Amino acid sequence: MSEDPAMIRTLPRVLPRLLAVLAAVLVTVPIAPAAAVAEPTSPTVTWSVQPADQKGPDGRR
Repeated sequence: MSEDPAMIRTLPRVLPRLLAVLAAVLVTVPIAPAAAVAEPTSPTVTWSVQPADQKGPDGRR
C-alpha cells in the first residue's frame, strides 16, 4: 500500500485548517439541549375538595 506523496506533503498545511473548522463547529453547536440546562419548575399539584356531606352519583360518600 503506497501513499500519495502529494497528499503527504499537503497534510501539514490542511490539518491545522481542519482542526480550526472542527473547533468552530464544536463551539457553535450546543452540547446539551437548552431544556436540560434550564432550571426545573416545581410540579403543579391539583386536587379537588368536596364538602364532607356531599355524596357521589351512586349515593356513596
